[in-house]
Amino acid sequence: MTKVQPDDGRNGQMRPASAATLSPSVRRHLGMNLRNLYATSLVEPVSERIETLLAKLGRIRTGISSLEERDDTRRSES
Repeated sequence: MTKVQPDDGRNGQMRPASAATLSPSVRRHLGMNLRNLYATSLVEPVSERIETLLAKLGRIRTGISSLEERDDTRRSES
């Protein structure tokens, strides 16, 4: 999402804000901290609730795929 800043007042137009640049050392520091923060979540087991939701999502996606295939078959038969 781009933050919009008011223009210099001409015609009430808006222009996108320029992106802030980070020095390589700051980017490296942020990257290391984010990796450390999320590293534990990669080795932790998935909770039962998330497994249930993923299974449900898989069934829904499979159902959608079946419906799309059926529609494609009907179109090709017409």
